[in-house]
Amino acid sequence: IIAYVNSDLITQYELDKIVEERTLELQQVYQFSEMEARRKAEKERPGLLDKMIRQMLLVHEAMKRNIEITDAELEQYIHEFQKRAGIESNEEFKKQLRAEGLTMISFREQTKRKLMADRLTLIAILPKINVTESEVKEFFNENKEKFSSKSDQVRLRHIFIKLNNENPEETREKAQHILQKLDSG
Repeated sequence: IIAYVNSDLITQYELDKIVEERTLELQQVYQFSEMEARRKAEKERPGLLDKMIRQMLLVHEAMKRNIEITDAELEQYIHEFQKRAGIESNEEFKKQLRAEGLTMISFREQTKRKLMADRLTLIAILPKINVTESEVKEFFNENKEKFSSKSDQVRLRHIFIKLNNENPEETREKAQHILQKLDSG
């Protein structure tokens, strides 16, 4: 046992498994040699443990708040995951999981925990983050020298808009307004 998180525990075996998964990821996705991948994954071991602890805490909080992921949502996510990865059949997917040391059951459980943590973040954390346009400008002006760009332009990749559950049309209108502002420069 290397860590306790509330009433759960993390064993050396579980952390070793995560380090091994990271090693395989570095080899397959980032084209590291086996030795380089193993060395980098071992160097990341404390961070991987920290990530496991944080995810367990998020999942515990999600469970306390009765945040659940339905089987249909889980199946949809896994199907989309397979599609993005270019995996066409369930057999091919299971074969890939086995190559990474996972079973379908363990992958589903990991995915469910990840989705619960993500949903908790969306419901409980993101709505509390409120950064105004003036705060963004102030930060940018105070930290211009830290930005490598020579212009005062910023390129956004994502804009998050708080969902108004009572009036989703209001959220859609706000998104359309932002899109129009972006299109007009």
